[in-house]
Parts: sequence; C-alpha cells; structure tokens
Amino acid sequence: MRVGALDGRQPVVGKRAMQQLKAALQPEGLLYIDDCQPISGMDIEV
Repeated sequence: MRVGALDGRQPVVGKRAMQQLKAALQPEGLLYIDDCQPISGMDIEV
C-alpha cells in the first residue's frame, strides 16, 4: 500500500485503501496508523 494513500496525498487511492481495510477488519475493529503522534485508533468511515 502506498503511504500517500493513508496521508491524503492520493485521495482516490486512499478511499479504495480504506474500503479494503474496512472489509478486512472485524466490524468493531479499529485502524491504527503510526504518524509520530501518540498512536490512537480510528473508526474507518467510507
């Protein structure tokens, strides 16, 4: 997966990546992205 897909640089690719990630997670699953800030989970909204 391209880094730009998750940080907003590639919005079309990002939307597709988020749809695929949401499909791979359990319904209550959270996505964790290490962006050098304190790591926190986020719900995927597509």
